[in-house]
Amino acid sequence: MPAAFEEGEESTGLRLSYAALILLSAAYEWGPYSLSLLIILGIAIYAVTALDFLIPKWREKKYGASKPGALISVIGMLIGLLFLPLWGIFIGAFIGGMVGDILVRK
Repeated sequence: MPAAFEEGEESTGLRLSYAALILLSAAYEWGPYSLSLLIILGIAIYAVTALDFLIPKWREKKYGASKPGALISVIGMLIGLLFLPLWGIFIGAFIGGMVGDILVRK
């Protein structure tokens, strides 16, 4: 699977934003954000990152999706996003997943 479509890549932005908050707080002598807030945000980001890796695996296993079907679903979501900005994400992912699983099972 290409690196651009690996699961969990979305959470990189969360970790970078968290690092920026820590650097900002350190630069201003811990004034903008309290240590307790930074700890709570760190725990929340860790939990979201863990769920970002686990939930797709659980869904694929529960509904019997194939790995190529999941990949084509992501491609369909991106294509759908180009044509219908909000609903295209859902419609494209659904159609992409169906087409991917149909192609794999033939």
